[in-house]
Amino acid sequence: MKLKNVIDFDTMLQYLGEKLEWDIDTEDFDAEDYMYELSADDLGIKEEEFANAGLYQMRPLNDNMPFGVFAVVFEKKHLQRAALRKILSKLVKNRRNDLENYPTWNCRELIFFCF
Repeated sequence: MKLKNVIDFDTMLQYLGEKLEWDIDTEDFDAEDYMYELSADDLGIKEEEFANAGLYQMRPLNDNMPFGVFAVVFEKKHLQRAALRKILSKLVKNRRNDLENYPTWNCRELIFFCF
């Protein structure tokens, strides 16, 4: 499978399991077993700034998983950069980030898929 063929959760998980050899059962899996949805409130973002996007995080595959894997689903066909920047700003470690109950990562520890 090629990265350009990743178009939804199922193909994303299939790609991660088959191509990158992550510990994902690619034969018989349900995307809901691996992903969960985050709300604008979870990230401290105003609902209108979320720009009709759905944000999903992949559950860690083990206790030592050093990065966060996310999928952003936009309702419209074009990428909404402002919304994506706002989401990213809440997930990246920095001095101004005020999320107390949610983990943050260094930029190089984030993997994003946009659908």
